[in-house]
Amino acid sequence: MELTVLLRKIEARPQLYVGEAGIYGLRHFLCGYIMSEKEHCPAYHDWLFSDFTAFLAEKYQDNRGLDFASLIVANGTGGNPTDIFFQLIREFIGAAEMG
Repeated sequence: MELTVLLRKIEARPQLYVGEAGIYGLRHFLCGYIMSEKEHCPAYHDWLFSDFTAFLAEKYQDNRGLDFASLIVANGTGGNPTDIFFQLIREFIGAAEMG
């Protein structure tokens, strides 16, 4: 399954995939998914933990080397970090498609 398809499914029903674990549970779930993809296809490009994280670091002007979940928690504007994650993913994907 393509990661963007999985992300849409998770956004629609996050409790089904990560329960009440929030942004860090989501990060762990997605890390497992990506590791599985890399096992099946070593050439798999992990844009979530690379390109998206770099996008957030630049957006937040935060070069501490944090993962995407920690960047959102540390720099988010309040609100639910998981909801902020999905807003930022849409912004990132839109920017990637435009660029």
